[in-house]
Amino acid sequence: MAALRLPLKGMGHMVFVPAAGLPWFVALFGRDALIVSLQAMIVYPEFAGGALEVLGQLQAKVRDDYRDAEPGKILHELRCGELAHFKAIPHTPYYGHRRRDTAVSRGAPRGVAGHRRPRLDRAAFARC
Repeated sequence: MAALRLPLKGMGHMVFVPAAGLPWFVALFGRDALIVSLQAMIVYPEFAGGALEVLGQLQAKVRDDYRDAEPGKILHELRCGELAHFKAIPHTPYYGHRRRDTAVSRGAPRGVAGHRRPRLDRAAFARC
């Protein structure tokens, strides 16, 4: 599990989210982070808290056609680096696919969804 940890800034502190894209690059992918967090909940619940916190912070608030963002959408991919810094790629973050991105808090351990519930609801009812 330690090899999959991607440190990102949460709400005033560092959190770990599951990384994706290995071995070619390491990046945050929204659905992947949620699925891995769910699968690893028993052995590493910190992934779920970190993923929900970071994805909630990066949830789309306005429409942005370049990044394919619409209010409530969860990001598809977030990249860092030179191309992202100079906005040469839309992955800063990119909201991607036209499929509905949803995050379900049912069944999560107490405290994992808690204060994140409004963001989870916005994601679940975002327009496709």
